[in-house]
Amino acid sequence: MIFGGLGVYLRSIPLKLWSWIVGQTTMTITVKDDDAAFVWVKEWFLEQKFIRRIRSVDLDTTLRREQTALVPAEGHHWFWYGGRPFRVVFYRSEEKRGWSSQRTEWLIFRICDESKVF
Repeated sequence: MIFGGLGVYLRSIPLKLWSWIVGQTTMTITVKDDDAAFVWVKEWFLEQKFIRRIRSVDLDTTLRREQTALVPAEGHHWFWYGGRPFRVVFYRSEEKRGWSSQRTEWLIFRICDESKVF
């Protein structure tokens, strides 16, 4: 039983080590939909060339400068910006806010921080 427990623990070490390395070499930014920056980020997406390559999009009618816009849909999206790989994750909760029919949304950006890479 001791050897079995030790085997299970040792098997988890590579995953823990990888998570630690990723945590030390990346920067994560979270933007929630109740922040004014959420709309700015969506509008920034519309100005980027990589938006045409994203295949999973949502129709958004809340942006000020466009009547309708295609923005990244819920899920993981990868793109290059400024010579760096970015991963953006768009989450949408299933619960609705109080009496409103609107659900909570947020964007999480992850970028490699070159100053911390070994």
